[in-house]
Amino acid sequence: MPGSLVVHCSSSVFQSAFQEFLRDELKLRDYALLATPGGAQCFTLAEYLPKFSWAAWRWTKFLVDVDLPCEVVLLGHENCRWYRDLRFAGLQAPPDLRQLADLRMAAAACAQRFPECKVSAY
Repeated sequence: MPGSLVVHCSSSVFQSAFQEFLRDELKLRDYALLATPGGAQCFTLAEYLPKFSWAAWRWTKFLVDVDLPCEVVLLGHENCRWYRDLRFAGLQAPPDLRQLADLRMAAAACAQRFPECKVSAY
């Protein structure tokens, strides 16, 4: 599908798996990419790391404005080191549940901010 924006984790361990999934499963060949530690979590940091959240939304708005994607794809992966980092050790929910909640929250926020785009989360 042409005109997609993909947001996923920047971990080097998962790059080939992300590329394979995007190419073979979603049939994406060309897409804009925003890769950050933890991926779509960057949209959910408004209270904890507001400058990170602000920057992520600015970069995403720029990419949506210039590339006019018809779809935003958010990818997560198991055992993400961002969610296992000690700075989050005091949070009540287990890392996998926090990651899933963040992915859902990010998808809803993207759909609200960019209603012209289909938003998918995996």
